[in-house]
Amino acid sequence: WQPGCEAGNGLADLLLGKCSPSARLTMSVPYGVGHVPCFYNRAPTGRPQHGNYQDAVMRGARYPFGFGLTYSKFSYSPTVVADRTAKATVTNVGNREATETVQLYIRQKVCRAGWRPVRELRGFRKVTLRPGASAEVSFALGDHVLGYTDRAGRRVCDCGEYEVWIVPNAASDVAGTSFAWK
Repeated sequence: WQPGCEAGNGLADLLLGKCSPSARLTMSVPYGVGHVPCFYNRAPTGRPQHGNYQDAVMRGARYPFGFGLTYSKFSYSPTVVADRTAKATVTNVGNREATETVQLYIRQKVCRAGWRPVRELRGFRKVTLRPGASAEVSFALGDHVLGYTDRAGRRVCDCGEYEVWIVPNAASDVAGTSFAWK
C-alpha cells in the first residue's frame, strides 16, 4: 500500500511488460463491509458455506489471501503425498515466461488441543517457467510444517489425519489430499 520512492520505476516495468508480477496478497479483500471479518484461516464452525440467505451466499473474499496476477496462466496437478513429501506439478499454460508463487496449505482434521484453522499457509515457493514448461514442486512434511504451538508454549505435532493442498491461493477449489501422520 505504500510502495516507496522507487514505486514509479517498478510499476512502469510491470505495466510495460519488462517483468512479470509474482507478488501475492497478504490479506483477504472482502466484497464489502458486510462481509467483515473475512479471512482464510477461520475456525471450522458449523456455519453454512452455501445457501439461499445473504449471510451464506457471499462468504468468501473478493480477492482471497495469497491471490495475485501475472502475465501468464498456470495449471496445477492434484497434490500427492508420498515419503513424507507433498508434491504437485505446475505447468505454464500461457504464452509468456512468468513466475508463479506456489503455496502449501494444511489442515489438521482433529486436534487434541482444540481447533486448527480450515487452512493454514505452511510454505511457498517461487517457480519461473517458460510457456509450456512444467516443474514438480515439493514440500517436505514434518513437525515444522504440521505442528503448532500449544497453550503452554510448547511445539507439538499430533498424530492423525491431515489434509494438504498445493495451490495458487487460499480459496483455490482444487481438492486436497488426505493422509495419516504417525
